[in-house]
Formats: sequence, C-alpha cells, structure tokens
Amino acid sequence: MIETKELLHKVSAALWQGRENDGSLDCEYWHHRIRLQENLALESVSPSIGLLGYAVDEGVRRNQGREGAINGPDAIRNRLAKIPIHNQEKDLLDFGNICCEDRDLETAQAYLRKATHQLKTNGIFPIVLGGGHDITYGSYMGVRDYIKSKGEGKIGILNFDAHFDLRPMVDKPTSGTVFNQIYYDLRKEGEEFEYFVLGIQEQGNSKALFDVAKDLGTDFMTNFECELSNISKVQNRLKQFINKIDYLYITIDLDGFSSAYAPGVSAPSPLGFEPKFVWIVLDFVAKNAEVVGCDIAELNPKFDIDNHTASLAARLVDFLAIQK
Repeated sequence: MIETKELLHKVSAALWQGRENDGSLDCEYWHHRIRLQENLALESVSPSIGLLGYAVDEGVRRNQGREGAINGPDAIRNRLAKIPIHNQEKDLLDFGNICCEDRDLETAQAYLRKATHQLKTNGIFPIVLGGGHDITYGSYMGVRDYIKSKGEGKIGILNFDAHFDLRPMVDKPTSGTVFNQIYYDLRKEGEEFEYFVLGIQEQGNSKALFDVAKDLGTDFMTNFECELSNISKVQNRLKQFINKIDYLYITIDLDGFSSAYAPGVSAPSPLGFEPKFVWIVLDFVAKNAEVVGCDIAELNPKFDIDNHTASLAARLVDFLAIQK
C-alpha cells in the first residue's frame, strides 16, 4: 500500500514567518534559514537537519486519549520560525507532514519508517514532529533499518515520558503500544531491546505495566527521581545505559513535563519534569552518546495555553539541532 499511496504533504510557507531584520543587526531566525522540500530524495552534501511532521493522532484516539495532536507539527513550526539561529553551519530542511488517511495508522507508521530511512541514507539527521507517541515506531524503525544496513551497531532508546507505552497490541497499534511493538519486532529478528525511560509516574501506569517493563528488561527512573537535586544519579544511570549501546535514539513525550510547562498534551500531569532538568540531561547525552535520530510527541494545540507547550517543543527542536 505504501508504494501507491502518497501521504507526504508539503507545508505552507506561511507557517515559517517571523521578525525581519532592519539591517542594523546581523541576526537570522529559523524562518530565514529553513528550506521547504518537495520530496525525500534530496541528498545532503553538508551537515543537515531534516524536520518531518507526523500529523497523526489516530493512535491517541485508539488509546482513548484526547484528539488534537494532528495539528502538533505545524504548531511547532509556527513557534520555531521565530527562534534565532545560533549555529550557522547546518542546512535546515522541512520535508512536510506525513498524514493518516481513513484512520489507517499502520500505513502512516510504515510510511514514516520508509521516510526516516531515506533521510538517514541521504545524510540528513531526522527530527520528527508529532503527533501521537505512535510516532516513535516508524521513526525509530527507519533509523534502525539504516543502521542495520551498515552492518553493525546496537541502538538504545531514551524516552522522556510519564508512561511506559508498553501496552500489549491486542488488535491494532495505538499510541500506548509503541515500545511493545518495537520489542517484538526486534525479538523476531534476534535483536536486543534496549529501552530507558525517564519520568515514569506510578499514577500513569498500572502495576501490570510495571510488571511488563520488568519482564522486558526496561530501565527507568520515576518522576520523583528526575529532579535537578538528583542529576548526578540520573547521569550515572544514563552512562551505564549508554555503555551498553552503540547509538542512541531520543524520543520526548511532552506529557512527561509538568502541566505548568506543558498543558497542551493529551494526558497532562502536574507532577512531571521541569524544563531545565531535561535540557541538562540532553546536553549530557549529546556529549556522551552518538545520537542518530529523535522525535517529539504528543503536542496537542487544542488544549495548549498561550502556545506554552508549542514554544517548549520548538525550543527542544532548536536545542537538539544545535547539539547534533
């Protein structure tokens, strides 16, 4: 189906608008530097960041969550456009949005898998914008396919999240089954599942899910452990995880942040991260691991307040692009 169904749509240039210079300041913003692409076939000849939207919330609907994340990618672009550029060495490319037609989540995930594989093959670092957390299945598997085609290397997943998202896939995939999907796909091919979650909340996961996490060998730290006062212990645990792998894939579920900073998500909680903690961890990871791809999930503009969550997501994208 994926060969005959075109799900990639170019975004409007109107999203990439912002402050114009008056000539007295030598300053550029994202909207000055971004280049909109027609397709995924571009080969990079210089360091490049490729934004790819996953305008899909069918997985959230199936998981009985609040719909609206379909508009997440464009909300991030709108806020990102206005952020100043501090790294002039990279090409910034926007490849548009992958959409979900007729509630066919499986085909959207498969298309995303093909797309991230294509970007990696062309020498472009993918930052995928969501959309529900089912985003990670396609994004991670495409990156993994690329690494596997090179012949070696184990990829670990670092997830900033209040939830394990390890629910069994009884009938169809949802936003809550994504890492269970990945686990079983890797197991079928004799590969290890290396998964570390920061921010797990007991009130957001049943005891059965904690048992599943234990059975699958999941590393995790709870939201109460993920505090600035505990940062050395967090970094030590991460260092142990990084030492087991060759590459790292990062996924950031915005519902892992406190709702004081991220009200615009499907499942907000007042007990999540504060942004500075995540920034310090990301900086540590960038200096100690080879990051091969990332995604940002669960922005729901329908429930955002004064674009707080979209702005947070945009700043995460900017920080990840600078670090890479």
